[in-house]
Amino acid sequence: MPQSLPGSKMAAAGRDWRTNPITQLKSMRSYIAGRYGTAANAQAFWRAHNWYANGGFVTKHQTAELGEGNLPEAVIPFRIKAKKVVQ
Repeated sequence: MPQSLPGSKMAAAGRDWRTNPITQLKSMRSYIAGRYGTAANAQAFWRAHNWYANGGFVTKHQTAELGEGNLPEAVIPFRIKAKKVVQ
């Protein structure tokens, strides 16, 4: 499914952008045409750069997808608060 940040960008494709997957796909198609020209060009760009699976730093609370392509991925916090062990 297509995504847009913010999601309201999809409103240009139709007023039902929140609930209609066809409208969401129209928005995606328009974005691809404007940015890459064709779906094949978009796919070639993704294959060449594959940004989403290159890791990075998380600096604020968020939801993230991990293990794309069923590949192992580690999440290691920079600050680990000492926890009091109760016995």
